[in-house]
Amino acid sequence: MATRIHGRYVNARVEPLGDTHNIDYERAMSTETCARITMNAITKRKRQVLTSTRGRIGQWI
Repeated sequence: MATRIHGRYVNARVEPLGDTHNIDYERAMSTETCARITMNAITKRKRQVLTSTRGRIGQWI
């Protein structure tokens, strides 16, 4: 999910570390999409939701 939270990391001296992860935010799921998927799962009373193609394939391997 594209939250950019990694850019807010700090060290022990509370100094910003900057963006330490190589995340492709163009390909990441938007927060709106994540919220929609989550609300649909809540409505259907699902306990687990696999949001990525990789996760869906991984459950069968």
